Amino acid sequence: MNKYIIIDADPFCFGPISTSLNIVRELKKRVFPYEIVLLGINTTVQLAESTGLFDRIVSFNTTDEEEFIKNGELIQNAQLYLSNTNAASIQYLNQYYPLVRKIFVDTLFWMWDKLYADFRSVEKYYIQNFYGVKEQLETFQGLIINEEVVNPIINIQAKYQSEKEDTILVNLGGIENIYTGKTEFYHFFAEKLLSVFKQQEWNKQYKIYLCGGGKTIDELRTLYHNPSEQFYVGVLGQKEYLSKLSTCKYFLSMPGLTSFYESLFYRANTYFLLPQNYSQYLQLCAYRSHDSRIKGVSWDDFSGYVQIKPFIPEIEGIALIKQCVEQFLQSEADQNKFFQDIVSFLYKEKEGWIESSLFFEHSGAVEIANGIIGVLEKGDKE
Repeated sequence: MNKYIIIDADPFCFGPISTSLNIVRELKKRVFPYEIVLLGINTTVQLAESTGLFDRIVSFNTTDEEEFIKNGELIQNAQLYLSNTNAASIQYLNQYYPLVRKIFVDTLFWMWDKLYADFRSVEKYYIQNFYGVKEQLETFQGLIINEEVVNPIINIQAKYQSEKEDTILVNLGGIENIYTGKTEFYHFFAEKLLSVFKQQEWNKQYKIYLCGGGKTIDELRTLYHNPSEQFYVGVLGQKEYLSKLSTCKYFLSMPGLTSFYESLFYRANTYFLLPQNYSQYLQLCAYRSHDSRIKGVSWDDFSGYVQIKPFIPEIEGIALIKQCVEQFLQSEADQNKFFQDIVSFLYKEKEGWIESSLFFEHSGAVEIANGIIGVLEKGDKE
């Protein structure tokens, strides 16, 4: 049997899998004598299959304890298990397979109310940099070891283009995950957005790409994809997506962290859409608090919505966001405010992008790939 490593991306939208892809891409640049096996479901598999980067993809809900027990042979024979933002898998590894070497990649370290596993067993704990990481390290001092803060884990292979094309890229993200269930927001948003575009005098000048993942984007494609009217709706592979991002005149995006970093690196003229999960909400709050030029509308901009606090259990935050979404879908006044703000953004010239303290010249995927090779070489010697 060939030697292999396991990549486990938390089945939550596109964030964990997109950053995992960037790590794997760096590994593939090196002489790497191991198969790379992905464990995943839903949008994790959907995005991974579009790249061809993995030697094997195994359908596996890595947040499910029974599946961990059932797939014991696969896990125990791995030379290394990399978990990306999935504390549940570290917990199960500690309990059932303590001898398996493991690395943890935490893309959201800055937002946790507590640590949801014992991470003292991991070979390395990689923390994606963001506002608040330094304070969190002090809060969790002694609870993690071998930690390393790395640059944003994004794909920076596409080139920044100063000359922009007449395109509007709309990023709905991974959309579906195992925690929130289906929401009607995306169907409402797509229908309303395309209707608004058709009403604008500059509509025929632009080609619009509405992209995302999951079954929802397939449903939206069936309803709204219309090349003759310059509306593309569907899944974009990562390479094509970044090419569109680097050349579009306007970028409308869910406020996911990977999208923020990509828009920062490629200097995209960006408007952040209403958050659809707890981490997106907290991230948009952080973006706006550090630069007043950040464009977008959040739930705090409407009257009568529930207050959402930081550092609460994620499942509670998700429930509050769902409550906001349901209230929004019942308020025509709030819907009009939202879309009027988008139209105002599209009429304005670019005001410039932030020169953030988080700006970076190389991806954190490089450091993590080097760390993986170091752990494997150490294991071979032992």
